[in-house]
Amino acid sequence: MRNVFLQIYVALLGLCVFFIPLDSYAQRCDVDVEAIFKLRSADIGAYAVWDGVHGEKDREELYVAGDLTDNGQVIVAGTRASLGKPNPELVIAEIDRRGRVSWETKRTVKGLEKVLGMVRFGDDYIVTARIIDKDNAGAIWLGFVDAKGALRREQVFRNAQRSFTYASLVPNHNGKSLLMVASLEGKQSVSSRFSEFYRLNSKGQVISKRAFNPGPDNGLYNIVQSKDGHYLATGYVNNALARKTGWLLKIDETGNILWQRQYPRGIGSELVQADQLGNGNIVAFGTALPALEDSLKAGWLMMLDPSNGSMLWQRYFTSDHDYTGKDVVTNEDGVISVLLDSKPVAGSFDEEGVIAKDYVRIVTLNPRGVIFDSQAYFQGEIADGEDLLVNPAGERIIIGKTQVAYQKETLELSGDGAQNMSEKPIETRSYEGWIIATPRADSYVDPCKPKKERKLKTL
Repeated sequence: MRNVFLQIYVALLGLCVFFIPLDSYAQRCDVDVEAIFKLRSADIGAYAVWDGVHGEKDREELYVAGDLTDNGQVIVAGTRASLGKPNPELVIAEIDRRGRVSWETKRTVKGLEKVLGMVRFGDDYIVTARIIDKDNAGAIWLGFVDAKGALRREQVFRNAQRSFTYASLVPNHNGKSLLMVASLEGKQSVSSRFSEFYRLNSKGQVISKRAFNPGPDNGLYNIVQSKDGHYLATGYVNNALARKTGWLLKIDETGNILWQRQYPRGIGSELVQADQLGNGNIVAFGTALPALEDSLKAGWLMMLDPSNGSMLWQRYFTSDHDYTGKDVVTNEDGVISVLLDSKPVAGSFDEEGVIAKDYVRIVTLNPRGVIFDSQAYFQGEIADGEDLLVNPAGERIIIGKTQVAYQKETLELSGDGAQNMSEKPIETRSYEGWIIATPRADSYVDPCKPKKERKLKTL
């Protein structure tokens, strides 16, 4: 009889285990300090909420950066140039929730080379761009535009001995002034590269500046607000072996460095963007090149301690393509989304024997670096992602460009004259602005967070 009861107990226990949700096994509360994810090559694009391509076959249009409007639509900035002409014009457009252009403005900016970024400032937006001046040196142009893209004012930053290569802008925490980091190089090729920090008033005029020049070549790509009233700047610095090394600085509003850290990875690395979770932990994202022969670039993500920048965990995203880290965003649940740009190796083919294409990929992770989702998005022959936004509906917006092939029909005369006149198609290609809304990240409740103690209410 005792054995019968034991058999029944074991059977019931087995049923209980069988009906435990699989998600319970998927959630781990420990953290792998380091992990390399080999992502499958994408052969078909993922579902998009909407997808818009903007441009014409005789012009090249590049979307580079954007921000959100009050009604949740997207305002983008980029350049447009006629094929074969070197001087682009500035284009600003509003894209509605179906991916269509609501309005568009264009403007000639003298010496415009490329748009670098866009940031909201009160009711207006500021476009950051690199221009080439009359001495063939790089300068930084700031364009203050209203909610319809009309230019209110502009400001130009030049350096007599140096050439500006990059700049990033962020409003200060009270929203009344601006901070900018910029990268410069000497006008001679052997000159060193270094970074500068600027405090600007609401009109973009300089209040103060200081140089970040620790000795080796360095550059800064982005500056963002931190949750404790300070700021985070990301970029690179060359180490003793003259190799690029990821560089992160925490600075105050006057440019004082509170702490800085270098993160050497492989034979070269750089950090392009940072964000923070609700608990203050810093998420830093960029690109690393492994120290292996014939190795490909990998997307590189780190979770860092906000008090000193020490690494809590790191993840590498690899494939049979070159992966370049472009942007990172987080949401209120602590879910992390990274934007990767994928370039195939020259002459490579996919599984069906077709020449491999460029695509962009969004990888979604939880706060402990576990991948929840990985989706690739294709468009045209070449798809490049530059900026990643999250709209009020939680949809993740990719801003970039795509190369499209066009065929022109032309009449060709054979040796026999007009009697043997024939049509011969000529293929041309141009870039077009691309903006795509991808599904929101699923809601996430962290099962590893300590649960609040429940107490009985006393009468």
